[in-house]
Amino acid sequence: MERILVAKLKRREDNRVELFQRGHQWPDLLLHELSDLADVGINYTAIKVGEEYPCRFYANWEASDKLNKAGNPYKDVVLLEPINKPASAASVDTSAILDELRAIRAELARQTAFLAQALGVQDSAPGPEPVGESLLEDEPTADEPPAEGPPPAPQPAPAGVLSDAQAYRKFNRLIGPAIHEGKLTTGQANALAQSGAVNGWHDALDQLLDLVERERVPA
Repeated sequence: MERILVAKLKRREDNRVELFQRGHQWPDLLLHELSDLADVGINYTAIKVGEEYPCRFYANWEASDKLNKAGNPYKDVVLLEPINKPASAASVDTSAILDELRAIRAELARQTAFLAQALGVQDSAPGPEPVGESLLEDEPTADEPPAEGPPPAPQPAPAGVLSDAQAYRKFNRLIGPAIHEGKLTTGQANALAQSGAVNGWHDALDQLLDLVERERVPA
């Protein structure tokens, strides 16, 4: 079964209706029952013979066993569907499920990347970006709206104060030894990483130092 998006219709003298795709001069399909337009919310009783009406709905069709003069099969309309419904009766709208799966995928990537880095599997990232930020490339997660412009330029930190990038690198330098020495569990490390990604790496670094005792962790 195939389908088209109908953008215009025109009633013939009888009970049939010509269906047009956008920009088409000649009809793409012929609907043999005027009352079928009620399936897509159109008041068919108000349609006058010979007049064209703008519309927007799907028309599903199948090739007929009958052939036209050119030897091509006729196109029989088998189903009309509103634009806000799935493409066919057997289709399922999976957009909400896909959004949720994208969010789960981004979160799993964040956790996996952080733990791998903390355990020394990979080197620390050199830039100020938190580990495991969205891997979907220009596609926002379900919980985050798309950005409406370029991000603001980073401001230099005051003298003697670590920038967020420096706090991030120091955090990663300290967290691995703390886990290996048993001063920090992976669950605590995971929670600190999430806190740093959300609230900033200065706070995460302070929490890390408080947990493992500042004087025992080499800076």
